[in-house]
Amino acid sequence: MSRTNHHIPQSALGHIAPVQALQDWQEKRPELFKKEVYNLTGLDSQEQLDAIAERLNQRPRAIHGYFPPISVYGAMMERLNQPEGSVH
Repeated sequence: MSRTNHHIPQSALGHIAPVQALQDWQEKRPELFKKEVYNLTGLDSQEQLDAIAERLNQRPRAIHGYFPPISVYGAMMERLNQPEGSVH
C-alpha cells in the first residue's frame, strides 16, 4: 500500500507535527536525506494569507466575463442592497 505524507495518520507520527517527525527521522537516519529539513515558521501568517486572497480575488476570470471576482461580488452586493423597484 502506497501512502503520501498527507495520508499518514497522526498517531503513526507519535502525535507530533509532520515537520518535527521528519527532523527527528533525519537526526536518526541522515543518510536518507539529501537536504536538511527546515521548519519555516511564519509562512502561513494571516497577513500572507490575506495577500494571497487579495491577489486571487483581483485576477480576472473567464467565468465572470473576465472581471475579477471581487468586482463581480461588489456588483452583486450593490444590486442586493438596492431598494425594490429602483432601476439602475
